[in-house]
Amino acid sequence: ARYDAEGGSGLINIVLKKNKSKGINGSVAVKGGYFPNAGADLRLNYKKNKINFYTAYSFGFSKTPGYSFTNQHLSNQDTTFTYNQFYNEVEKNLNHYATAGMDYDINEYNALSFSFGIQSSNGKNNYFRTYENRDSLDQTSSLSNRLETQKELEDMLEASLGYRKSFKNKA
Repeated sequence: ARYDAEGGSGLINIVLKKNKSKGINGSVAVKGGYFPNAGADLRLNYKKNKINFYTAYSFGFSKTPGYSFTNQHLSNQDTTFTYNQFYNEVEKNLNHYATAGMDYDINEYNALSFSFGIQSSNGKNNYFRTYENRDSLDQTSSLSNRLETQKELEDMLEASLGYRKSFKNKA
């Protein structure tokens, strides 16, 4: 009953094969979303005989808003106090990523790979806070505003060297 349609179990054997297309191929992708969130990718590949060259570039932009409110109330025998904090933020980020690499098929079962990548990210975050203190009569006793601007600059380099060994499939 192992292979019958009536059996309660089955066997699935999925063999994935590496794309062996030769020549030039590539892809372009565009994305968009809410807040806004936008970007694009470009990928190119060139394969001839045992050598495969590839490169990719992508960029993205995002703008994310945020809001929060905090309320604290303290009431003792001799003190009544309320504290409110209103918080608005807008985070913006622009990033770029590029990579290039090469695969060399030594033979049917062995391959070497090398790639190099660079990423740059430029973020700017604006935070606006209002602090409010209230007395026992619920009147504002002090009010202050605070504006913060924060920049996030991140650059990254990466390199990868890999070796792949495939084994003969005896199935």
